[in-house]
Amino acid sequence: MEPLKLTYPITESDFTKVNIWAALEKTPFMALVNRYLLLGIDVAILIIAIIAELPIGYFFLLIIVGLTPLLMRLSLMLRASKKYRKNSLLQEHDITLVFQEDGLSEQFAGLHYETAWDEIKIVTEYKDLLIIELNTQRVLFAPYLNLEEEQKNQLKAIIEQHLKQEQIKFRKPKQSKESETKDETN
Repeated sequence: MEPLKLTYPITESDFTKVNIWAALEKTPFMALVNRYLLLGIDVAILIIAIIAELPIGYFFLLIIVGLTPLLMRLSLMLRASKKYRKNSLLQEHDITLVFQEDGLSEQFAGLHYETAWDEIKIVTEYKDLLIIELNTQRVLFAPYLNLEEEQKNQLKAIIEQHLKQEQIKFRKPKQSKESETKDETN
């Protein structure tokens, strides 16, 4: 197997997305709570308040509670952006990740890290990022949007070759509308 080398800058957008992921969406439970549960509970309480004809003050309280997940996300975004802008290392240096037979190799700002495949906890694919969580609680990421299709396929093949299926969370490929209608007619 030929090693795959990715070199890329750390952008403010990617840095912010990884920070939000680490704080709010790292586990399925955290994602469920922060995306749906808090808002769902708020809507349910709001409906009960309307039915029970509660005073208007309760509605303001419910609106504030409903905005809490959005305010948490906004706070994390602002904090991550501020941290990125203050850290010149993040802005001036590129990361190089090399996926090879014995694991990952990472270079950043003169530092070199070697990570064996068995040190990887989980690999999660998002629309524009590939997040690699290590057992040591470190997180590596690769901007996925700018990779060519061949590189994406090679990267997926390397990961699938070395990790167990439970450790891999790749997105399901979207089917085109034509293939969906063919599937429905068959």
